[in-house]
Amino acid sequence: MLYREACNRGDFRGCLNLGAMYSTGGQVAQDPVRALKLFQEACDGGNIEGCARLAPMYEQAMGTSRDMELALKLYKKACDAGNQPSCYRYAHHQRLANSSRTTSRAPSRA
Repeated sequence: MLYREACNRGDFRGCLNLGAMYSTGGQVAQDPVRALKLFQEACDGGNIEGCARLAPMYEQAMGTSRDMELALKLYKKACDAGNQPSCYRYAHHQRLANSSRTTSRAPSRA
């Protein structure tokens, strides 16, 4: 498989594309754990789309346990590099966090 060879040579787009295949299960058997590892490799190699694809896996516990703190860091990293969908997801979670803090501090009406 060409993507696997590219990934093994350090072409992180190959890791990203192979991860996407394992994530959806199109041409290979679906394997979220393998997809997670490949997206992580792409992200670690500087492929921002790899970070953007990795974040929801931690958010939704796909191939790993749920880790919202790590998901937010990955969304922010991808957003800072210009990935607009990651900016949206990051802002969405920030709004949710802010509204829950505001709600929890609101005085009760007795």
